[in-house]
Amino acid sequence: MRMNNYDYPMGSDTKDAPWNEPMPQKQKDFSCVVLHELKKIMKVPTDQYHEYKEKGEDGEYIHEIDTEDVDWNDEYEQNCYTINDLLRELEMYIQDDLKRYKGSKSKEKQLNEMLEACKGWETENIYVEQV
Repeated sequence: MRMNNYDYPMGSDTKDAPWNEPMPQKQKDFSCVVLHELKKIMKVPTDQYHEYKEKGEDGEYIHEIDTEDVDWNDEYEQNCYTINDLLRELEMYIQDDLKRYKGSKSKEKQLNEMLEACKGWETENIYVEQV
Protein backbone atom coordinates (compact mmCIF):
# COMPACT_ATOMS: atom_id res chain seq x y z
CA MET A 1 0.00 0.00 0.00
CA ARG A 2 1.37 3.34 -1.04
CA MET A 3 0.81 6.48 1.02
CA ASN A 4 0.95 10.12 -0.09
CA ASN A 5 4.43 11.45 0.69
CA TYR A 6 3.41 15.10 1.01
CA ASP A 7 6.76 16.21 -0.37
CA TYR A 8 8.77 13.83 1.83
CA PRO A 9 11.30 11.46 0.23
CA MET A 10 9.95 8.20 -1.21
CA GLY A 11 9.45 5.48 1.44
CA SER A 12 9.50 7.90 4.38
CA ASP A 13 5.69 7.89 4.83
CA THR A 14 5.01 4.20 5.46
CA LYS A 15 3.26 2.23 8.19
CA ASP A 16 6.68 1.29 9.71
CA ALA A 17 7.90 4.88 9.98
CA PRO A 18 9.01 5.64 13.56
CA TRP A 19 6.35 8.32 14.01
CA ASN A 20 3.65 5.79 13.15
CA GLU A 21 4.67 3.41 15.98
CA PRO A 22 2.34 3.39 18.98
CA MET A 23 3.46 5.49 21.95
CA PRO A 24 4.59 3.41 24.93
CA GLN A 25 2.08 3.44 27.77
CA LYS A 26 2.97 5.02 31.09
CA GLN A 27 3.64 2.46 33.81
CA LYS A 28 0.88 2.11 36.41
CA ASP A 29 0.99 0.44 39.80
CA PHE A 30 -1.22 -2.59 40.50
CA SER A 31 -1.73 -4.27 43.88
CA CYS A 32 -0.32 -7.79 43.91
CA VAL A 33 0.36 -10.43 46.53
CA VAL A 34 4.03 -11.41 46.52
CA LEU A 35 5.03 -14.66 48.21
CA HIS A 36 8.80 -14.77 48.38
CA GLU A 37 10.16 -17.96 49.89
CA LEU A 38 13.80 -18.02 50.93
CA LYS A 39 15.94 -20.85 52.27
CA LYS A 40 19.31 -20.86 54.01
CA ILE A 41 21.32 -23.32 56.06
CA MET A 42 22.74 -21.42 59.03
CA LYS A 43 23.92 -21.80 62.61
CA VAL A 44 21.13 -21.31 65.18
CA PRO A 45 22.48 -21.05 68.74
CA THR A 46 20.58 -22.64 71.62
CA ASP A 47 21.14 -23.65 75.23
CA GLN A 48 17.97 -25.76 75.27
CA TYR A 49 19.71 -29.08 74.57
CA HIS A 50 20.47 -32.01 76.87
CA GLU A 51 24.03 -33.33 77.01
CA TYR A 52 24.84 -36.86 78.09
CA LYS A 53 28.16 -38.54 78.75
CA GLU A 54 28.06 -42.24 79.43
CA LYS A 55 30.70 -44.88 79.71
CA GLY A 56 30.25 -47.43 76.94
CA GLU A 57 30.78 -51.19 77.16
CA ASP A 58 34.31 -50.81 75.84
CA GLY A 59 35.14 -48.29 78.59
CA GLU A 60 35.17 -45.28 76.27
CA TYR A 61 32.89 -42.34 76.96
CA ILE A 62 29.96 -41.77 74.65
CA HIS A 63 29.04 -38.13 74.25
CA GLU A 64 25.50 -37.35 73.04
CA ILE A 65 23.59 -34.16 72.61
CA ASP A 66 19.80 -34.35 72.47
CA THR A 67 17.99 -31.47 70.74
CA GLU A 68 14.64 -33.24 70.36
CA ASP A 69 12.83 -30.79 72.67
CA VAL A 70 14.30 -27.62 71.13
CA ASP A 71 11.77 -25.24 69.58
CA TRP A 72 13.98 -24.26 66.64
CA ASN A 73 11.61 -21.58 65.37
CA ASP A 74 11.71 -19.83 68.76
CA GLU A 75 15.50 -20.18 69.02
CA TYR A 76 15.89 -18.73 65.52
CA GLU A 77 13.65 -15.76 66.27
CA GLN A 78 15.34 -15.10 69.64
CA ASN A 79 18.97 -15.58 68.62
CA CYS A 80 19.32 -14.77 64.92
CA TYR A 81 18.67 -11.89 62.55
CA THR A 82 15.42 -12.69 60.77
CA ILE A 83 14.63 -11.34 57.31
CA ASN A 84 12.33 -8.76 58.91
CA ASP A 85 15.14 -7.69 61.29
CA LEU A 86 17.46 -7.28 58.31
CA LEU A 87 14.88 -5.25 56.39
CA ARG A 88 14.44 -2.88 59.37
CA GLU A 89 18.23 -2.46 59.55
CA LEU A 90 18.39 -1.80 55.81
CA GLU A 91 15.69 0.88 56.19
CA MET A 92 17.89 2.71 58.70
CA TYR A 93 20.89 2.57 56.35
CA ILE A 94 18.77 3.88 53.49
CA GLN A 95 17.42 6.73 55.64
CA ASP A 96 21.01 7.71 56.51
CA ASP A 97 21.93 7.59 52.82
CA LEU A 98 18.94 9.80 51.98
CA LYS A 99 20.41 12.49 54.26
CA ARG A 100 23.85 12.05 52.70
CA TYR A 101 22.60 12.23 49.08
CA LYS A 102 20.08 15.04 49.61
CA GLY A 103 19.90 17.03 46.39
CA SER A 104 20.87 14.19 44.07
CA LYS A 105 17.49 13.56 42.41
CA SER A 106 18.39 10.24 40.77
CA LYS A 107 20.01 8.82 43.93
CA GLU A 108 17.13 10.05 46.11
CA LYS A 109 14.66 8.39 43.73
CA GLN A 110 16.56 5.08 43.87
CA LEU A 111 16.86 5.20 47.69
CA ASN A 112 13.18 6.06 48.15
CA GLU A 113 12.20 3.14 45.90
CA MET A 114 14.44 0.83 47.96
CA LEU A 115 13.01 2.21 51.21
CA GLU A 116 9.48 1.56 49.98
CA ALA A 117 10.45 -1.97 48.90
CA CYS A 118 11.65 -2.73 52.46
CA LYS A 119 8.32 -1.82 54.03
CA GLY A 120 5.18 -3.88 54.46
CA TRP A 121 6.62 -7.41 54.47
CA GLU A 122 4.84 -9.85 56.77
CA THR A 123 6.18 -13.20 57.83
CA GLU A 124 3.63 -15.87 56.93
CA ASN A 125 5.55 -18.98 57.94
CA ILE A 126 8.88 -19.73 59.52
CA TYR A 127 9.97 -23.33 59.55
CA VAL A 128 13.30 -24.18 61.17
CA GLU A 129 14.63 -27.70 61.58
CA GLN A 130 17.99 -29.11 62.55
CA VAL A 131 20.02 -30.70 59.74
